[in-house]
Amino acid sequence: MLRVTVVVLLFCLMLGACGPQSPAAEETPLPESPAQTIAQPTPSLPEPSATLPLPAAEQPPTEPAATRPAPSPTPTPTPSVLPGAITQTPSPPEPGGGTIEVRTPNTINMSTECVNSIPFRLEGDGGRTMSRGEGRIECAFEGKPIGGEGSPIVYHVLLEFDAVLDGELLPATPDRPHGWLDAFLKLDGTITQYYTDYPPQATNPCPQSSPCRTPTSDLFPLPFAFEEGSTITEPWTFILHLE
Repeated sequence: MLRVTVVVLLFCLMLGACGPQSPAAEETPLPESPAQTIAQPTPSLPEPSATLPLPAAEQPPTEPAATRPAPSPTPTPTPSVLPGAITQTPSPPEPGGGTIEVRTPNTINMSTECVNSIPFRLEGDGGRTMSRGEGRIECAFEGKPIGGEGSPIVYHVLLEFDAVLDGELLPATPDRPHGWLDAFLKLDGTITQYYTDYPPQATNPCPQSSPCRTPTSDLFPLPFAFEEGSTITEPWTFILHLE
């Protein structure tokens, strides 16, 4: 009986060695030691979004748009004036021109005078300020020649000139604080003379029907102080008027 039992056991062992092996039993993982926990990589967490919603308890109260106060405009800073700062008052603009009043005395007896005006303008020219103008001098005088008050003869003189003014406005000087106008007045024209009421027994050298005409040109230097009413009295009278 014992022999039969041993044979049966041997037969069973042979069947177990040759037959299909059953899958190995899964090993139960052991708890990790502290050293193993540190060595393992930490799983990466998903990156937080740009703005995370706050819990309902922490959400700020929402106000209607109509009740929100409008942002106040940023006030513009007012520039402060430093103590002792020098404020410069802009100088008034220079006049754009003016006129030269020309007073010509009666060349016969100096009892009256003839008045004309020559307009001029100021113009910039390469950093300089030039004066240019033009006009006419027309005068008619009559009277008794000097020393001939008892004579019936009447003497007539006509002055007819084209007048041209050229000059330059120069900087101020101690005696001319507003600058000065260094100008020249050039005259080109004729002087016409004739006599009336000449005695019939005498020969009239310049009758009205055939007057004596003399072409004439002259140049007057006019160094005006650049001020209204500046006057030069040689040989005629010249008065500066500014606009």
